Amino acid sequence: MTKVIINERGEIPIPNEILESLNLGPGSEVALDVHDGAMVVSRLFPSPPSPTAGDWRTMEGMFRGAGDLMEELAKERALEQARDDQRLRSL
Repeated sequence: MTKVIINERGEIPIPNEILESLNLGPGSEVALDVHDGAMVVSRLFPSPPSPTAGDWRTMEGMFRGAGDLMEELAKERALEQARDDQRLRSL
């Protein structure tokens, strides 16, 4: 458990190890709740668009400029295979 002090404006500094473990950074949204006398902080994840609501178009261009995903997957698999081969040779 990490102790922090609430400042004059009611703000609580969140230690880096907690920010990193929850993958939080500037602009991240969290929910605060009270449970059994303790404050609980939970990371909020944005809801994906609902195709039935017709808002799937908000995803347009989402992966533009991301490169060839199949090529990236093939490279990653080749690296995994080489690593596995190296491990087997060292046995």
